[in-house]
Amino acid sequence: MKTPTSKAKLLLAGVALAALAASTVARADYQSTLVSQNPVGYWRLNETLSPSSIAGAANSGSLGASAIGTYNSFPTRVLTGPFAGSTAVGLDGGAASVTTPWVAGLNGNSFSYEVWANPGVVPKFAYLASSVHIGSPRSGWYMAQDDGTTFGLGSAFVVRMFYQNGATPAVTLSAPVTAPNVWYHIVLTFDGTTASLYTNGVLAKASSVLGYVANVDSQTSLGSRSDNNFFWPGKAAEMAMYTTALSAARVSAHYNTGLSTPANYSSTVLADAPVLYYRFQEPVDPPAANLGTLGSAASGLWIYDTKAGIPALHLRGTLDSRRPTRLPLLMAVAVSFASPT
Repeated sequence: MKTPTSKAKLLLAGVALAALAASTVARADYQSTLVSQNPVGYWRLNETLSPSSIAGAANSGSLGASAIGTYNSFPTRVLTGPFAGSTAVGLDGGAASVTTPWVAGLNGNSFSYEVWANPGVVPKFAYLASSVHIGSPRSGWYMAQDDGTTFGLGSAFVVRMFYQNGATPAVTLSAPVTAPNVWYHIVLTFDGTTASLYTNGVLAKASSVLGYVANVDSQTSLGSRSDNNFFWPGKAAEMAMYTTALSAARVSAHYNTGLSTPANYSSTVLADAPVLYYRFQEPVDPPAANLGTLGSAASGLWIYDTKAGIPALHLRGTLDSRRPTRLPLLMAVAVSFASPT
């Protein structure tokens, strides 16, 4: 069971501050009295829809529950994906990511990594995805995006693979990013000898690889580097990993199916036996409306496992037994948290 999140705690703190800002004497119309004082945040918590219980990003690949993804720092869920029937997860470039614990089945000596990505901006330097032990000696791979100032390859997605030779890459591949706010289908494949990077169904770059060593112990990440640094801003969808190198024909088939017959996309992916496949279809956390001056920009989220719609008592009391203070009526509803286990 999860403990209350910092965001939920912040939401409750805002409620308490707003309540204390009101008159110390209970009024017949508490809401209008408080709103008249122009609080920046006022959350009545009178919603009745509680958040759904989700374990994380469901894995439709063969590794199943051993490779469930964790949503970190509240990525935005249920965004519009790259084609009909797809859903995307929004990553803020500051802290949000989706991570998967290290699993041997995700870190073999041949593999494919596939994702649809829509950069919110062209960042100076950020990691779209990675499965890399970043300390020396470095192993695994990462997929970065930058504007050309870091890798000197122009505005591009950049892949590096490593072979435990300090931080020296075994190979560097790149594919141009022509504009932000556009969907790109990106696939990295490695057959044990040759690494290939595809965008939108077309080979962008291929090269032989000297002595690749798979990631030895670190998590797989989407939206950041495996050590939770250099966060990427944008939307991502339909992330899949395979233990074999997809052929150029299969990469093209995936891309074209998404565009032409999107209803068949998931079955097309599953036909190639992914070990991991995230569709990001978990329900969104319900909002807690803000009636303060910041409006929806400061709406909260009901995070699992808060409970909405619980009646509150109407009480008066003291903040400090040495200094009696009359409190206004408490809100008509309250929020409760399950005890951590």
